[in-house]
Amino acid sequence: GDCWTQVRKDSAAGAVLYTGTLKKGHSKRFKYKVLWVRLGSPSMVKLVIEGKTQPPLSGVSPADLIVKNGKAKKAA
Repeated sequence: GDCWTQVRKDSAAGAVLYTGTLKKGHSKRFKYKVLWVRLGSPSMVKLVIEGKTQPPLSGVSPADLIVKNGKAKKAA
């Protein structure tokens, strides 16, 4: 399904790189050392980092992630 997404450089306070709704089957690419990502419907997203598909995200609530060093983790 579709997922509202916001991507920022470095942290939740960083520069906005993308805000919008990603439609099913569409993708966006970002090349930064650290990204902060908010996903409105995380279970609708297939997250690929450095060519590796990440384990599915669960939940219907918004999820905040930090992506760095080839991995995604929940933001504090």
